Amino acid sequence: MDKHLGNMQTSINDMQPTMNDMQPIMNDMQPTMNNMQPTMNDTKASINNMQAYVDNRLERAERRTTEQFEALEDRLTEIDSHITRGFNDANYRLDIQQCRALLAKAKTHNLTVSDDNFLLHPPATTQCQYAWQSIPSYC
Repeated sequence: MDKHLGNMQTSINDMQPTMNDMQPIMNDMQPTMNNMQPTMNDTKASINNMQAYVDNRLERAERRTTEQFEALEDRLTEIDSHITRGFNDANYRLDIQQCRALLAKAKTHNLTVSDDNFLLHPPATTQCQYAWQSIPSYC
């Protein structure tokens, strides 16, 4: 152990002249380093400002994207509702047509089924089922 400590002391002693030679250079650099400090502080502030700007832009873009997706979802729901309503309306009209046909068939067989039973009480599907039950099977 003493041998290692001795080797280290020798190395330090060997480096001393080099360190002494570097001292004037370091002293000369001190004013430059002092002058650079405000620039480094400004650079750090600029980096922080840029980071805040980027974060803000990302947050706004994310919020806009979310709003656009929500608007798109709302629009798709509305379109789906229109389509569903269109199908339901078409089916309802078809049911009414079927009920009218059944009503006509019932009247041709002298069955007493009034329009009120079929057309004035939606849903037409239930009324059509009633009509089918009212018409004899040979119809």
